[in-house]
Amino acid sequence: MGEAMHHRNLTVFPSFKGRDEPQRYVLLADAIEAGDAVVEEVDEGGQVPFLGVVNAGVTPILIPEGEILIGAKQNRTVNITVLVAAGVKFELPVSCVERGRWRYASRGFKAEGYAHPNLREKKLRSDQLNRRLAGVARSDQGEVWDEVGAHLAALAAPSPTDDVVEASRVSERRIEDYRTSIEVPLPSRRARRARRTFSFQYPAPFLPASASARLLPEPGRERPRRRSSGATRGWSGRSTWPGRRKESAASRPRGRR
Repeated sequence: MGEAMHHRNLTVFPSFKGRDEPQRYVLLADAIEAGDAVVEEVDEGGQVPFLGVVNAGVTPILIPEGEILIGAKQNRTVNITVLVAAGVKFELPVSCVERGRWRYASRGFKAEGYAHPNLREKKLRSDQLNRRLAGVARSDQGEVWDEVGAHLAALAAPSPTDDVVEASRVSERRIEDYRTSIEVPLPSRRARRARRTFSFQYPAPFLPASASARLLPEPGRERPRRRSSGATRGWSGRSTWPGRRKESAASRPRGRR
């Protein structure tokens, strides 16, 4: 575990592997890029809650919950994390995150980031309920669309098709300050001395755009910063203000003990 790094309201603890191990799986984004995976509609007409995944490679493919897949008849997000074995065709449970399109933009899908935390939280709640009741990881699609619309509005991200990906692209620009301000050291001592700055690319880019939903306030709603010469800052990055004192006996309302 590396030393904590701070920027504004974010604290990052880098974690390094102790030794190299054989790769036991690949991520879907890498498998698609390498031509070892194909993600398409389940049939020509398509079905909103399912996609077809073919692992044509020799290594299992990990598909993380919340990953966004763009293309085909409409963009989707993955409902549950699955590991698809080599040589297997799998029907993947998904939710639509692009309400206003139902036409082919491409034959296949590619991976592009992850859904923001609020969307994943709401989606998982109905996913898990339906898994218990019906054995199928199916979300409340109406609730998903409502959250996508609220997220687009909060970020003032225009999208004719109500596509959550447009919100992610707006977030990319807003979160760049965090990415460029946090210096992540390489695990070697030489690299630590060199203070080389880089971003993790595996298993996912350092600080994905979806994180901005929790890190940054909505546009136009930034809170003014409080200033105090006596403020102290702890490991969590939170400030303890001198004005926050325990109330004295004299300041208590009458009748209170």
